[in-house]
Amino acid sequence: MEVEALPLSRRRRLIGLILPLLNIPILALTLYSMVIRLMAGAPPASEDFLSDLTLFLLALFVALLLLWRAPIYSSSYKLGGEGVIIKRFPKGETLIPYDAIERAEVYIRRERLERIPGKAVEYAKSSVALLREAGYKLRDYTNSDEVVVLLLTKGEEAYLLSPRDPKEFLNQLRRRVGGMPIRWIELTRRGKRERTFR
Repeated sequence: MEVEALPLSRRRRLIGLILPLLNIPILALTLYSMVIRLMAGAPPASEDFLSDLTLFLLALFVALLLLWRAPIYSSSYKLGGEGVIIKRFPKGETLIPYDAIERAEVYIRRERLERIPGKAVEYAKSSVALLREAGYKLRDYTNSDEVVVLLLTKGEEAYLLSPRDPKEFLNQLRRRVGGMPIRWIELTRRGKRERTFR
């Protein structure tokens, strides 16, 4: 069953376009400079060649790290036979088995807020810090920060998703997982509203 996701936010889409536009020319020019130096007879151990090689490897490492770790490309979600299937370039497919999911938390920005209130930001930061202190590894597969569904697993991994309709997504997920507790947190101008469902 396909789960409709929120569209990728404009800021992330822009970063996803800028990243290759900046890195490809840097990599190409540095590689070209290295080849020219070698063809001109410069030894591979020369200072100029080694500085070009260092710049090339550094730019390549940063580009690959951002591609792999940052959620700058769109994620899609599906409820499969064995679990929640997440797809995102360049990671490919990730499966969260139903029997590994312990609980869910939902964070929703109900109003178009130019600035999220300080108490709400503090609450979100402390929640993330507590998860990290508890040993959870956060896996960000969100497309937007307007709706974030956090799935906590027995394997101490926490997956962040952004389905368009979190209520419907969690109803369908509960049918497959069973009695999964859900915390529902809405961020508003006044701070936060929290409810728990068992």
